[in-house]
Amino acid sequence: MISLQTLHDLDILPSSKQKSSLFDKLNHCKTKGGETVLKDYFLLKNTTTETIQQRQDAIKHIVTKWNKALPTIAENDIYYAEQYLNSSIGIIKAENTLLRMLFTRYTTLFRAYQYHFVLSGVRQVLHIIRQLNIAYNNLYSSDLPHPLKQIFEEMNARLLELKITEKQFAAIADTNPPTGLLFSIDERLRVIHRSSVNTLLDLYYRLDAFIALAEAHKHWNLVFPLLNTSHLRLQSFYHPLVKDCITNDVEMANGTNLLIITGPNMAGKSTLMKSIGLSFFMAYLGIGVVAALAEIPWVDNITTSINIEDNITAGYSYFFSEVQNIKHTINMLHGRKRLLVIADELFKGTNVRDAYDCSKMVLHHFLSHRDSFFIFSTHLAELTTEFDGDARCDLRFVDAAIEGNDIRFDYKLKPGISKQRLGVNILQRQVPELRPV
Repeated sequence: MISLQTLHDLDILPSSKQKSSLFDKLNHCKTKGGETVLKDYFLLKNTTTETIQQRQDAIKHIVTKWNKALPTIAENDIYYAEQYLNSSIGIIKAENTLLRMLFTRYTTLFRAYQYHFVLSGVRQVLHIIRQLNIAYNNLYSSDLPHPLKQIFEEMNARLLELKITEKQFAAIADTNPPTGLLFSIDERLRVIHRSSVNTLLDLYYRLDAFIALAEAHKHWNLVFPLLNTSHLRLQSFYHPLVKDCITNDVEMANGTNLLIITGPNMAGKSTLMKSIGLSFFMAYLGIGVVAALAEIPWVDNITTSINIEDNITAGYSYFFSEVQNIKHTINMLHGRKRLLVIADELFKGTNVRDAYDCSKMVLHHFLSHRDSFFIFSTHLAELTTEFDGDARCDLRFVDAAIEGNDIRFDYKLKPGISKQRLGVNILQRQVPELRPV
């Protein structure tokens, strides 16, 4: 559904090349395990309209109905519990009565370190189990959305398998817990019911990821879109990673499936297109979008051509890398895939004449695929005349106002075509030594 190129182009996952990512903004997880689950969600694996709706329902439920205390399990709790569970310290089994008796009498002299390590580990795991018990009792209800109900019912089944009573919880918490009971529970946690304990941790990670999505939804005041429509409509949308970002509206309906944006450098074309791509992504993640209103169609893949790089190892130039990306996109279209395709300045790696001819061929081909949506930016104003008046194509532009020595950008999307050129102006302002020749 989403390629590594698109994850990179839209700054969705963290990387060494960017200061911030969408994942960084939305990650409210309390645990590393929760972060791993959340990152897996960000890959949009096996995403369908049904799974999106289920995730939306789960987030709505958490935001509106979970006003009771959530589990208080810190990352340190998980870390020390896993250290204990994965330790190589031997287990004194229930049938070894003599060794248990010796351990009970001589704990201060005989393997004291192992004893205290086991005691600390058992207490840590029991704290997690108690918190999950509290969460189940406080939060489970028959009307839970499917993903949450699945987590809690599996959690309850595993908790019942452990058979740890309130009396045993209290005894282990005592300053000097009964050694026989300690070793019995140790054996249950690390041997007999080890798979159940691991499953409980995994279930908590999934719960942590859902709670994180709900917190992000609430924090960013996100809006759940209407999905599976035949058109695209976004009102007052903006880029979630840009501070004080200007809002815009866009609509692709009534047979329009190609949006071409023109405008000078620095006017905001790339940010606008990335904002649309992120709206699709966040809608499919199930968390909601940064907009006042959103209607988003279903597509099988989100594909982008924004930050294409040459591939020295494969012997690909920048231009050939662009060609390969377009080839892959067209192959998906011919495979009857519905796509959202976002391309920023196609064929930057060649001369202007070839860029014009190649772009014209590609866009005409794209237009023939009526179930897909194509968003394209260009400096080639003459290219837009090829599509002016075509009902399938919407022409929009962004521009700047020059006031004395100031260049002002309003970053607003307007109907029409821009032929404004600012490159020389900006260059001379930044490097005043240069003069036109």
